[in-house]
Formats: sequence, C-alpha cells, structure tokens
Amino acid sequence: MSNNTYNQIPYISNPFFKSHPAYLKSILALCNIRSAPIETARVLEIGCSMGGNIIPLAIQYPQMNIVGIDLSSVQVEKGNEIIQKMGLKNIVLINADISQVTCDDGLFDYIICHGVFSWVPPAVQESILALIEKALSPSGIAFVSYNTYPGWHTSIAYRDIALFQDLPTETAETRYQNMMTTFGFLKDTVPSSTPLGTALDNNYDSLTQQPSYYMLHEYLEPCNMPLYFMQFNNMLKKHNLLHLVDADFLPQFNYPSHLTQEQIAQLQSLANGDVIYEEQLKDFINNRHFRQSVITRLNNFNNMKDMPNEWLNLHIASNLTKREDEEGMVSYYHNEKKLADDPSTRFILDYIFDKKLSTTPVSEIYQAFQKSYPEISINSFFSSVALLAAAADITLRPHCVKVNDTFHEKPYIPASYRSLAEHLITYDDINFANCYHHIVSFTPIEKIFMTLCDGKHSLAEIIDHIIQGVENGNYTLEVTHDNSQALTSIPDFSQKELRHILNEQLINLLNYLAHNGFLETSTIDDQIMPDMQKEMSTTQKNKNEHKKQKKNKKMKGSKKALKK
Repeated sequence: MSNNTYNQIPYISNPFFKSHPAYLKSILALCNIRSAPIETARVLEIGCSMGGNIIPLAIQYPQMNIVGIDLSSVQVEKGNEIIQKMGLKNIVLINADISQVTCDDGLFDYIICHGVFSWVPPAVQESILALIEKALSPSGIAFVSYNTYPGWHTSIAYRDIALFQDLPTETAETRYQNMMTTFGFLKDTVPSSTPLGTALDNNYDSLTQQPSYYMLHEYLEPCNMPLYFMQFNNMLKKHNLLHLVDADFLPQFNYPSHLTQEQIAQLQSLANGDVIYEEQLKDFINNRHFRQSVITRLNNFNNMKDMPNEWLNLHIASNLTKREDEEGMVSYYHNEKKLADDPSTRFILDYIFDKKLSTTPVSEIYQAFQKSYPEISINSFFSSVALLAAAADITLRPHCVKVNDTFHEKPYIPASYRSLAEHLITYDDINFANCYHHIVSFTPIEKIFMTLCDGKHSLAEIIDHIIQGVENGNYTLEVTHDNSQALTSIPDFSQKELRHILNEQLINLLNYLAHNGFLETSTIDDQIMPDMQKEMSTTQKNKNEHKKQKKNKKMKGSKKALKK
C-alpha cells in the first residue's frame, strides 16, 4: 500500500459493522465457540485510517482499550485530532509500518484488518498474519477481509483497463474522470456477447455509484492481489492460524439455493469432509469476489470450541417490515423479500417485532417457544435463529442493547457525539455509527441541531438558536419544496413558517436519533447532570474562543436539509 496515495486521496473513514467485535462474538456463538468478553477487550485495528471503524467502539465501550495503526501519517494525525476533540481516553492511533509493529504492549482479544490485506504486497501480508499469530490473546479472534477469485477475475479486467489509461502525474479528480470515461466508452462499444461486454453491462451502473476515492484505490492502487480461499488458508497454516467462519456466514450455513439435493450430496462427496475445500467449491458456484475470515490461533481453538448452546446467551433485535394482506395474514419482509413462515421463525419475529431495535435474550424467546411448541426441537429453533441472523435485518449481540424510542423536552446527546457533529459541520472525513455499528449520515442542519442537544436546551430554544444564527448571518440555509427542484432562500419565509419547518425537521431528527441509539434515556436530574458538570468545568475556560469560532462559521444546507 502506498503511503503517498493514501495521504493524497484519503478514504472517508467509515464503520464496518461485520468487523465489530460484538458481531464477531455473536456469530462464533452460533458455532458454539466462546471468544473473549467484549466490554473490557483489547482491540487492535490494522489499517485504521482516521479511526472511523473503532472510534464508535471507544464510545460504546468505555472500558475497552483500543489501538489503531496506519501507514498514512495524514489520516492518523486527523484521526487523533478527532479523538482529542471527542474527549476519548481509551483509544489511540499510531502511524506505523505493519512490518515494524511488535506486540510488546500486550495481547489483543480482537484484531481487525479490513480493506488492507489484498492491497499490500506478499511480504506485508505475511507480516499481518505474523502479528496476528503473536498478538492474539488465548481466547482472541481476528477479522481479515480480502478480495477473492473467481469473482475478481472480472474486476481484474476493469483494473487493467484503468491502469492502461492512468497518468499518475494527473490530479486525483482527473484520474477518476479519465477512468470512468474509459469505462463508459467501452460499455458503449464492446459487444454484449463478449465476456467483457457482459461484465460491463452487469456492473457499469454500480461502478458509477461508488465514491471516487473508493474507485481510485480499488482500481489504481499499485497493489491489488486477490486470492483463492484455499490459498488464503494455506497462508494461515504457515502462521498456525485457523479460519473459523466467514463474517458473511449465510453461505456457510446454507448451500446455493439453485442446487438440487442430489447436487448438494455430490458437492459433499467431492469435499469428502474437508470444510475448507467445500467452501472453495461453493466460492466457484457463487463466483465469490470477497471474503471476511474470522480466524484464531490453532492452539486457541481447542479451548474455545464445543461450548454447548453458547448461542442461547445471545440477544436478538429486529428492524424488519411487517405487512398484512387482504385476508388479514401478517408477514415479515426484509428488503421487499418475504421471510420464511415456519413456526420457529414466525414465533421469534412476533416476539421481538414490537421491541424495535432493543434486544431480547434468545433464551427468553426459547423458553416461551418451548411452552407453545414443545414438539419442535431446539435444533430447529436454532436453525431459525441462525438463518434469520444471516439472511435478514436481524441483529445478534452478546449483551443487552436498549434503544429508547422517545426523547425528553431537553434532549441529550453524549458529549462525544456532539463533538463529532461539530467537527463534521466543517469536514466530511469520517462517519457516525449507530448502536449496531451501521453507517448513519446527517445533513448540515441536522449536525448543527445535534451540537445543541446538550440536555440544557428545550426544542424551542434550539430552534430559537438556529433562527438567531440565520438572522445574524452565522448560518445560510436553503429550503426545497416536495414537488419542485427549486430552492427557496430562508429570507423568503416568515419567522412563523421558518419555525414550523425547523420544528418538523428537529422532531424527525430526534426520532431518528432515538431509533439509532444516540439519545440518552436518563433525565437531566440524574445521569445527565454529572456529565454536564464535567463538561462545564472542562469547557468554561474555552467559552469565549468557542463563541468566536462559531460566529465565523458559515453554513449552507444541502437540498435535504430543510423541507417544506
């Protein structure tokens, strides 16, 4: 990986939910494998960028100890600035070459390496695996993602096209435009009957929807080395490491849907009990292009496996859609796809649906299920849990997660989130993660609202602040009408109309924040008050300078910032 290219073209640093330690611990529990506790874990991320994937962990788990390393000095410096602004004490980012890193500071329970392995030369790949081998704790696990063949054979053609026309001396924007222009030209001229023409027909639209920084690093980096799954496992063996499961675990729990029972039996016969080879055969069938291996040390595995019904210790939450047909029959949907309707699945979904994103203990659901369906085995119930977690908008966690769906008259967002919102008013280099580590984005005006949700201001006072800021010229906002692309300037509205628009926007935002776990459920008189007192003591000395900076800040809302 080139230090220079990542300094020149930084990635927007995002959370990646399948690398979250709680997610990894949960899918291992489905395999009856017990990994290290989450709340006090030591976590290392290799290739951390600005910390967008691990900063949310530091907020969610204050007793965690988190270290990120990255070759890009620019991204590490920016990330540490953000961490300092947020007041986080349990995370640090280090500018370092992975091949020079040791584990002198202790072992790690969770090691994350996402979006790195395929973009470094073989010697660095070996260094990554060597560090994992040395640095994993006795019950530790690592997450490594990488591009795979056979699926990447098609993408290699895109990469070759991009590299042939690329002039590294040009600006990043020019290089991106040249690449996309070439892709567009070939899409229009290569016959669809050819393999490349078919690939361009199938994938061109998705390529155009990717952000420019992603395309530049994906197709123009000096190094991009996909592997077959079995090749990766051979590398693991050299370092006494073992692939346990893929973080995208549906293919491992299920066979490709188009296979007949006879074909499945033939596949199993060809694999002859070799799980890794069977997975490789399924990669050929699925034309798989990306994997996310959850791995551990070989000598760890014997102490972690065979934990009977470890999955019953999990907690489960749903974000599905429920619909009722003309005959009054209720069904559950995920991305417009109707879910299975067997007794176990329906019972689970009925039980958890009204709790929204708050979790329910799986053991509690199973106890209730046994009373209603004593004739159905625990294995059948387990299959429903596993398939729901793999195939639908169902989240598993090793601990309880409570999401409040209401907010107080004086809403309170923790100081760390407010500081991040303040940073993102000006910059766009990192993203928020909700309570389940999914990316959530906010418009400029919503970020301003968030900075004011400190438990001391009512909704009316927050709106007053925004209106005063508009009148003073501190903020510039625009409004778009539902049925028109035309933008209307704020001065064209009366203060009553503006207050109505802002109130509607703020209520929608607070509902969204509550649904995603950003709002504290406590009142200002108990848990919030100590936090407020701490903030007041640490920020009072900077109050005048903060006001000065706020006054000089100009804000222009996006098209979605305000709607009338």
